[in-house]
Parts: sequence; C-alpha cells; structure tokens
Amino acid sequence: MLTFTAWGNAAPKGSAKGFVVTSKATGKARAVVTHDNSRTKGWQQTIAEAAGRALDEIPFGAGMWATEPIRLLVVFYLARPKSLGKKTNVHHTKKPDLDKLARSVGDALTGVLWNDDSQVVDLQVRKRYAPPDTAPHAVITVQRAPALD
Repeated sequence: MLTFTAWGNAAPKGSAKGFVVTSKATGKARAVVTHDNSRTKGWQQTIAEAAGRALDEIPFGAGMWATEPIRLLVVFYLARPKSLGKKTNVHHTKKPDLDKLARSVGDALTGVLWNDDSQVVDLQVRKRYAPPDTAPHAVITVQRAPALD
C-alpha cells in the first residue's frame, strides 16, 4: 500500500474535444484533441511528482503495480470559502465534479504507478472542504485490489 499527499488546488479532467485539421501545405489531415481545463496538466504533474517521492521512500517501489488490479482511494480537500468559518459538517456540493477529479488522478498516475488506469478496479473518491487553516490537497492511497471470491 502507498499513501501520499498532493498539495495544491485539484483540477478536474476537462471534457476532451477532437477535430480534424488539414494542412494547407501538404493536404494531409491530422487529428487534434483539446481539453477545456488548462490547469489539469499542472495538477496531474503535482500528483505524479508526489507519487514519485512516495515511491522513493519504499523498497522495490517502482513497478509495484505495473500490471496488477488496483484499489484507489482519494480524498480531495478543496479550498474552503471564508463564508463557512469553522463549520466542519458541511458537504462540498459545488463544482468541480467528483468523477472528473478522479479521472485526473487516474491519468496522472498512469506511467508512474501503473501501466494504464484501466487497472483500477475498485475506486473510492470523496471531496471535502479543507479543514480551517489548511491548504487544499488530495490524499491518495493505492493498493493491490483484493482477489475476487
């Protein structure tokens, strides 16, 4: 099992849009894919770096889950509005969407902890407001999924 914290503002994986562009010079067409959230790449880099540091601290870290089925647990602690004060029992029901946050983590850890995020077979994801006086962050736990009965 590996647990680590990625500090920063979580950025959801935006919707991808694809289109075909034809070169005027060569007449060849190529596909172009764009994403609607420019912050995603930086957030995914933060996650990948935090995972890499955590792997450096354990023996035989790299490649532990290269082909294994994965259980992924993520708790996002998102920026706390000043209007909440010190209230702690309030659900985070605003954007970003939880599923898009999870996609961002899965993609960030591909090539770092596993070969492909399709290996994630068990996923638990939560979003909360960060505790008072705590910066936004995500706590990520990765482990081998238990065998099926």
